[in-house]
Amino acid sequence: MGDKNTRFFHLSTIHRRQRNQVAKLKDENGIWQVDKECIAGVIIGHFEKLYSPPHTRDIEDIISLVDPVVPSGMNTALTKPTHLPTLEILRILFL
Repeated sequence: MGDKNTRFFHLSTIHRRQRNQVAKLKDENGIWQVDKECIAGVIIGHFEKLYSPPHTRDIEDIISLVDPVVPSGMNTALTKPTHLPTLEILRILFL
């Protein structure tokens, strides 16, 4: 009985190992790569291209897509110079 289970688990391990391997991979030109080094190159090239600086956007482009949370009138009031003395401001900030 133990021998049958051992054989079963051994075969299932072999099957899983074969199933979890990448036998071929299509590159960006649509060509199937079957060599292990070529497959590794396709994977590395994909992620290098994905995360390389030319794909990052300028921060101003991203900020322009975000709606302002503070309306312009409120922003003017909040950024208006104050006439409080410096010591009074420090006392308020560091209570």
